[in-house]
Amino acid sequence: MGSVRKRDGRYFLDFYDQHGVRQRPFMPKGATKAQVKAQLRACEEMVDKGTLLSVKEVPKFSEAAADWLNYKRAKIRETTWEVYEGHVRNHFDALVRFHDLRHTNASLRLENGKNIKYIQTHLGHANPTVTLNVYAHLMNPTNQEAACRLENAVFGAVWHHLAPKIKRGYGLSP
Repeated sequence: MGSVRKRDGRYFLDFYDQHGVRQRPFMPKGATKAQVKAQLRACEEMVDKGTLLSVKEVPKFSEAAADWLNYKRAKIRETTWEVYEGHVRNHFDALVRFHDLRHTNASLRLENGKNIKYIQTHLGHANPTVTLNVYAHLMNPTNQEAACRLENAVFGAVWHHLAPKIKRGYGLSP
């Protein structure tokens, strides 16, 4: 059960979400107590259903890059910092979000054959199922190649055009 509180002339909700984490979102200025109570009831219903997602601000890439550059500046030479700053300024559009880079990182790791469990822990997903739900569409070529290799190993068939050629002496031979 949550409550409605007021601080500095603004209402805010005070409740615990379905994970037991205390949430205290502030309501917009000018919100009435009735509107805030309605919002609290809606939040409590979502908590009961387990569907409440806390709103997190996703920083713009330019903000994340500026923070990173400021962090790095004290630890590297000035000329190196200038190169980093130039790369960020020249190669990244302001429309690129930090989340886009995260998705690209995971996609490239999958393409290079990294284990899904490794990627899951790197991304901080709760379990590998979450990672597979997001990135399964990228695994189709890998699955096709594995199926062709298995077919060739079991049936001794001629090499399928999708399976990569393996040199003699390194695993299966045609």
